[in-house]
Amino acid sequence: MVVLGPGRLFLQDPIRRVLLGHLPKFVSVTFRSFCLGIEEDKEELFAVSYLINSLGFSKEMAISASRKLKFDNPVGPNAVLDLFRDQGFSESQISKLFKTHPKLLVSDPKETLLPKIEFFYSVGFTRTQVTCLCSIKPSILGASLNKTIIPWYNFLKTVLFSNEKVFIALKHPSWLCHGDVQAILAPNIAFLRQLGVPESLISNLLIRQPRAMVGKPEDFQKSVGKVIELGFQPSQSTFISALMIFSQLKMSTLEQKKDAYRVYGCSECDIEMAFRVDPTSFSLSEKNIKTKMDFLVKRMGFPMAEIVRNPKLLGFSLEKRIIPRCSVIEVLISKGLIKKDVPLMSVLIPSEKRFLHNFVTNFQHCLPQLSSVYEGKVAAPELIGIQRIYM
Repeated sequence: MVVLGPGRLFLQDPIRRVLLGHLPKFVSVTFRSFCLGIEEDKEELFAVSYLINSLGFSKEMAISASRKLKFDNPVGPNAVLDLFRDQGFSESQISKLFKTHPKLLVSDPKETLLPKIEFFYSVGFTRTQVTCLCSIKPSILGASLNKTIIPWYNFLKTVLFSNEKVFIALKHPSWLCHGDVQAILAPNIAFLRQLGVPESLISNLLIRQPRAMVGKPEDFQKSVGKVIELGFQPSQSTFISALMIFSQLKMSTLEQKKDAYRVYGCSECDIEMAFRVDPTSFSLSEKNIKTKMDFLVKRMGFPMAEIVRNPKLLGFSLEKRIIPRCSVIEVLISKGLIKKDVPLMSVLIPSEKRFLHNFVTNFQHCLPQLSSVYEGKVAAPELIGIQRIYM
């Protein structure tokens, strides 16, 4: 007897057992395969329903995740969810955890998951840290406790010293806690120490961009060599910043960013200077760089040399800082109240309080609407069109 389901066929269990046990061998092989296919459909349907109703999955997410899960009753998954609730995880954290790593739903809660959670408590992590770490990086619960989690924690603790820093490093989006820590991380840190990189900078790199530190020692040493060739000193913070950029970007992508400088007549020496001054400015997208250069150089007339000497200026928000401040400067120059060659550094670097004092409050008596220009309520001459283009 076969029971029809919504788009599926299900053999009732007693009848299936009888049929499979008594059919001739040459028939039962094919029939067994047919029944197994039906059972897989049954498990998949149940998993989809469970993921949607219990964890808030969308239908599409649930269907995709169900292909990796095998369960046809709620007992196991419910036990897993109860474990996380007992450990203080919020419902939103639980939902986020399983949407990222659905396979954990079919783990053994007491034998597999609980020991890993208890380990983090045993070394001094707070409940907030444990629930945050596991919900942000649930893959850590899929790693081996003895082969991965404990060795990585112990090594990181010897480098970072505090649980707070280890926690920050582990929950970093780019952190990949897998493999033999003594093979893919320890040699790279030892190499940096040989070059004279201070412990504080090594610690900073592990926290800010751990992916840059993890990999084959020969590949890591090549990246470090490129950074040294560009003139960066291992004892300086810019050395670490440059290493992070090389770990993030392909050489082709870096060339595209350099092209944004070349458009404005920068030589290779100019580009290298900008990179040495502030490597992190090259983490901006090519479009971001070009848009800000168009405004600052082409529209406002600031010398490109200023940006080369101070590329961190490109890191400021166009809408929140560059346009409002340049609007004020444009009005002041048009009224002859300040010189045309005002340094870009003096416009963008100062705090908001200092900028307002220097360029708004001091001229409020003769230009009462200057604060409205800064706030965007009154447009500087010809700036409305520019705002439409850049904002």
